[in-house]
Amino acid sequence: MKRQPLAQRLISLLLLFALLLPIIPLSVMSSTNAAPDEPAADNELFLPVVMNPLPPIIPDTTEVLTDDTTQHLVSVSADGATFTFAQSTPELAALDAGDVMVGGVSDAAPHGFLRQVSDVTTANGQVVVTTAAATLEDAIQQGEFSYAKRLTPADIEGMTTQLGVQLVQPATANIEDSFFFEINDVVLYDDDGDLGTTYDQLKVNGSLELAPDFSFDWRIEDWTLQELEFVFNTQEIAELEFQVEVDLLSAELRYELARLHLGTITVFVGPVPIVFLIEMPIYLRADGDVSVGITTTVTQEANLSAGLRYEQGNWSPIASLTNDFGWEPPTLSAGVDLKGYIDPPLSLLLYGVTGPFAGVNPYLKLEADIFADPWWELFAGIEATVGVKVEVLGHSLGEH
Repeated sequence: MKRQPLAQRLISLLLLFALLLPIIPLSVMSSTNAAPDEPAADNELFLPVVMNPLPPIIPDTTEVLTDDTTQHLVSVSADGATFTFAQSTPELAALDAGDVMVGGVSDAAPHGFLRQVSDVTTANGQVVVTTAAATLEDAIQQGEFSYAKRLTPADIEGMTTQLGVQLVQPATANIEDSFFFEINDVVLYDDDGDLGTTYDQLKVNGSLELAPDFSFDWRIEDWTLQELEFVFNTQEIAELEFQVEVDLLSAELRYELARLHLGTITVFVGPVPIVFLIEMPIYLRADGDVSVGITTTVTQEANLSAGLRYEQGNWSPIASLTNDFGWEPPTLSAGVDLKGYIDPPLSLLLYGVTGPFAGVNPYLKLEADIFADPWWELFAGIEATVGVKVEVLGHSLGEH
């Protein structure tokens, strides 16, 4: 008997497999030798789920100015509307009214720019582009990005601190790559405004250690922002001593200990650069009623998160807190209802204008009355402020 050629045998096997395929189950049962009253175990076959990134679609009306053009940018007006270039380039020649003009970081535009072109004129060899506000929805038909970063002292590009506040590198830090501040005789309140008179002040001493990080994700489809999530996390260790030498009723005190300028970050959606300016001021706050003669110390270790999520037209908050705290019994002459907390809000400013922001404030509240039993009580909690200013993000969102 003649044997079939190899190719013919392969074709026959493939046809047989194709006939049997519709009746092969996607789950493989255990051996049929199992007892009749014993349920057979399923060994299910799970097919992998592959998530493809959303491919960017950038319309022809979006003009990205590269370094070849932005190197000739001479100035940007104070209101951000007028751009003056020393000479023309092919990219400038391609600009038309109604286009969206986008650029990354440059000497004259250190935070980049995203603007809609109103007019382009040439005078004395210079090109003047007059613009109006634009949004990412104007510049991107479809695209997404996801970015996360841990902030460390190495990111600092500039910093201001108040008298008595110093950023140091301790010999032994509790958190790796953290911001560690020493706080020495910081006057949170001075009744007569004269720092030389110390009998009418609320003072703070101690230390603060912070390790912040954030994540920011969004997705645009059909010119509309579909999803957005911004989460700010921080690990905090604080030890603060409050010395009160003044009577205060319904006080709301806010003192900026430091302001950190943490540079810019550029991410790309296709060819479009998206530039974030990161800023983090650090406030010490105290609210409530306090009486003269109080001295007390608070210690706290906290891990906390705050953020916002936008999906399918709905906003939802994100918040969590774990903390370990203590408060030395106060020495006092009358009573106190004092809430003290550190407030390190983080802002991401798109193109240096607006964007998402979040503040997470773990607080400790002391209520004390020498005539009550127990004469003092301590409460802990978290206050979170999160939001998105959407002038640059898109027209489809309101401010939240």
